[in-house]
Amino acid sequence: MDIGSGLGHSAMTAGADNGTKARCQMVCVGTGLPPIPKRLVDKIQADEYVDFTELPPAKGKSRVAPIQGDGQIVVVQAADLLQTRKIIPDLATWAQCFAIYAAVRGAHQPNKLADLMGYQSLVARASKKFKWPSWVIYDQNFRQEAAGNDELQWAKAEPRLYTQCFTGQDISRENWCAKFNRYQGDCRFGKECKFIHACSSCRGPHLVSRCRAGNANQQKQGK
Repeated sequence: MDIGSGLGHSAMTAGADNGTKARCQMVCVGTGLPPIPKRLVDKIQADEYVDFTELPPAKGKSRVAPIQGDGQIVVVQAADLLQTRKIIPDLATWAQCFAIYAAVRGAHQPNKLADLMGYQSLVARASKKFKWPSWVIYDQNFRQEAAGNDELQWAKAEPRLYTQCFTGQDISRENWCAKFNRYQGDCRFGKECKFIHACSSCRGPHLVSRCRAGNANQQKQGK
């Protein structure tokens, strides 16, 4: 039975001894998501804090064999599944981690799903407005405080943490490198520039003159 229905199949690394099996027991959490260590599933379901850097990356090439007679799935070549990240470098990586978290939490507490989806939107908006890693730090701090605390509302920004993490981190227009956008990316400071080398219109990794979103808005306004 998939974890989306309440419980996931346990999975062991093939050929492991009993001690290794206890450490490497994996659980399938949903379609398109990598299996994760059962100890992390237990922590999420117990409403404990989980460091997202402990979750395995999705690019692993492990193969999952058919279900065995004892109700277990044997993960072949599972070493890559046990690898973890050092940091959360971008929103896409965070979103994959949160999808795993939400799948496990939602299976155990279906009534939390709407709140979790609201929280996902909150972090996504913060990632566009504030510098990295301020929004990652907010997420870590919030989930630490939310562990075992039913009073915190996930879909609403926590005022104290919001102020603490995001003060001075706003990506406003004065933070953009004028030379990067005005002179076709020609900034003599390069990566050492203290200003942001990105589109001043949509924050994308391109020149403002090549911004499709900005050009589309100008066309709409001209009609």
